[in-house]
Amino acid sequence: MRVTCSSTKDEGGLIKEVILYWSASDSPERSVELRQLRYAVAVADHLNFREASRALHVAQPSLSVQIKQLEEEIGVALFIRSKRHVEITRPGKVFLKTAREALAMLDRSVSSARRAERGEVGTLRLGFVATAMFNILPRLLEELKTQLPMVTVELRESPSSTQMQLLQSGDLDLGLGYLEELPKQISSAIVLSEPFILVLHEKHRAAKKRVVLFEDLKDDLLLIPRKDLFPTKYQAIIDLLLAAGMTDMRTQEIEHPLTALALASANAGFAFVPASAQELSARGVVFRPLKADVPPLETVALWSNASPDPLVARVLDILRRLGSEKKKASFPTEPAR
Repeated sequence: MRVTCSSTKDEGGLIKEVILYWSASDSPERSVELRQLRYAVAVADHLNFREASRALHVAQPSLSVQIKQLEEEIGVALFIRSKRHVEITRPGKVFLKTAREALAMLDRSVSSARRAERGEVGTLRLGFVATAMFNILPRLLEELKTQLPMVTVELRESPSSTQMQLLQSGDLDLGLGYLEELPKQISSAIVLSEPFILVLHEKHRAAKKRVVLFEDLKDDLLLIPRKDLFPTKYQAIIDLLLAAGMTDMRTQEIEHPLTALALASANAGFAFVPASAQELSARGVVFRPLKADVPPLETVALWSNASPDPLVARVLDILRRLGSEKKKASFPTEPAR
């Protein structure tokens, strides 16, 4: 047996009628209204037309007419009626078993659709830059497990520029990146703003200072994010060097902030990292603020404004709350040893 379904909606977009169609190899396709299935199940549950009509809040004559039309449509008698007794026929038992399954399946489908409309179910394709792993991303994933357990998250680490391309092509639902020049189709919102601090080897000559000066770093190698991958971070650091007159500082471009931590741990250079990098408890390094006007690192949520997505809207609400909570907290740097 093959079962299909169609529905009609009112002007407000709400479903007002559902019709099921089925066909077997030896019969043409037939149609049954959803309410007829519910009526038949109610009669089977009560084995009494009067009690069934009360439970359904319909008039008994109307219920009787609907059951008769249903029996005529499918070509079998579902019930044997008498003045005091209603009995389910053998074909009726077979039909009602399938009818209950169809109604249960439809109820599950409606429930799933409503959860999706509330942004409670589905797959979230989430892009992120590496620094998001220090703070906002793990906190978001924890919140999603608690608040939206029926949502599956597919993660993709990529630069902001790649995320925006994927958002425009429909291959990504939401991104965590840096604020760059945005296409018209992309919207953004700051979800985390945190200080940029230095990571140094624990035996660096400035490691014991509470605040580091540029003069303390003039002979060291600066590990700087790749310009083509992270143009915003790269330019912010270059502007900082220019303002301090450190135009001759040696630099080495790197692709990943964890590389900066590893190289600093090996005393191969220093780097600017977000304050939340301290939460990794990296060995062999210290974190210190720089005595300069260092702009904060802003992590933004990126999404396509082409079509509203209830799940994306729900996750954005969570991100805004997490960002607000973090703004109230401080980003301490390690005390001097």
